[in-house]
Amino acid sequence: MSSYTHKTIMRRVHIIYMLRLFTSTTMLAVIVTIIAAFELSQAVNMEHIFFNMPHSINLIAHEQFWFAAFEHTKDTARIASIALFGAISYLIYVITCIIRNYVPQHPQHT
Repeated sequence: MSSYTHKTIMRRVHIIYMLRLFTSTTMLAVIVTIIAAFELSQAVNMEHIFFNMPHSINLIAHEQFWFAAFEHTKDTARIASIALFGAISYLIYVITCIIRNYVPQHPQHT
């Protein structure tokens, strides 16, 4: 194989590998996370949310607060928060799969 042909083939192989990286589901989740976090930060003033949050240990009060806050926001903030939650959940799933697959397993003693 000539040097020119080898370089051309390897260049195409590297381009395909890079395209696989950018078209993966994980990269899509990262992009959705960034866009949703930006949209949520533009639509909602987080300082006011944390200031108005109940300071008690009562979990029902926190649940009611978050449902009321979600109900009284714009549709873009609702969509962005759902997309952010879904994308972060998927990224956590991917990270745990990577850790589980690459961390050596200890054999069980019987």
